[in-house]
Amino acid sequence: MNHNDKWLDRWLPLIKEKCAGESVLEIGCGWGWDTRVLTDAGLSVIGIDMSDEYLDQAKALVPDATFHLQDMQQGLPNAKKYSVIIASLSMHYMPWEDTIKMISRVKDSLDPNGLFLCRVNSVNDINYGSVGNPEVDKHYYLVDGKPKRFFDENDMKKLFEGSWNILSLEEHTIDRFEKPKVVWEVISERNY
Repeated sequence: MNHNDKWLDRWLPLIKEKCAGESVLEIGCGWGWDTRVLTDAGLSVIGIDMSDEYLDQAKALVPDATFHLQDMQQGLPNAKKYSVIIASLSMHYMPWEDTIKMISRVKDSLDPNGLFLCRVNSVNDINYGSVGNPEVDKHYYLVDGKPKRFFDENDMKKLFEGSWNILSLEEHTIDRFEKPKVVWEVISERNY
């Protein structure tokens, strides 16, 4: 695994501005790589993940962050609203209807004008499952026996239409894993 994925660097000034001293919620924090970028920038982070193994690694890497073992589909921690929520490579394991519900749950957990930074698999992510696997539903495949969703630009626009102000919607090839990975990155604000 490669730790040279610097996707958050260009967004740190905006994240800091939006946070104003509040904690960032990171959905699907995994090994804690993004958590570390955020805490190194002086931000407080609450990370959730449904894997004990990943959380143990994240806690070892970023002992100053707060972590919760939690399935994001079962809700988000705390009853408070967040100014910034991040979900990098964690929201593409659900059926389409559940993905829509999850995006709505994120929106409901954000302050008005709160910021959501999200990355998901692109349909062009051929190295990590978008081709050669059994299709369960449109852009939803069984990859190594587990469901995995891939998104095109229209999917992304559908997810963020209505009560979102999209600041940036771009497809990127990232250098995070053994092979190049293609993702959609959306940076959006909750309207109203």
